Amino acid sequence: MLAGKSPGIECVPSSNRVRYQHERGVSSGAVVYYDIAQVICESLKWTIKMINNSPISEKQVDAILAELSHNRGCIATETNCPKDALKYHSQFNAMMLKEIANEPQGTDWRLGISWNQLGTAKMINELWEEGEDCFRRSILTMQRVDNFRQVWISLPVVNLGLAYWLTNRCEKALRILSEGLSHRQAALGIEDKESFM
Repeated sequence: MLAGKSPGIECVPSSNRVRYQHERGVSSGAVVYYDIAQVICESLKWTIKMINNSPISEKQVDAILAELSHNRGCIATETNCPKDALKYHSQFNAMMLKEIANEPQGTDWRLGISWNQLGTAKMINELWEEGEDCFRRSILTMQRVDNFRQVWISLPVVNLGLAYWLTNRCEKALRILSEGLSHRQAALGIEDKESFM
């Protein structure tokens, strides 16, 4: 616990520092912060069970743990560690299913994101059909978000198209990728500069 601070989420190492390392391509530099954050969160969960009137809930800590699994899975994917990618993205997806699946999704994209990330992990482990299924689930889940716009599913659509291409179904890949591109062009114009994520 930091001096002068109540036991709360602010005790977790700065997510900005971790994201800075990760987003600048220094993924190995971010891993140590994820390890520290994981230990702190697990300690917080134990502490919450032991004290009355905790200023934070177990659900808040679980949300941080889910984000840690998500980011660690992304690092494993980017650094070509297929088994770790599958481990962490499976954890992320399971946590999102536990938290979100049986509730109205509303504005929460995390379940859809978790399906997309799990699909990527399945693909780099050469679990082609399972990966495709995850991308389809990602698309369907994201379509349930309030005020849905077709362009918002660009990432799982591209990944599903890639899955078709990698499994030699080029016509199917061309069809889904062309459809996804037409939705983007209708929403954002030709050769837009918006991130597809």
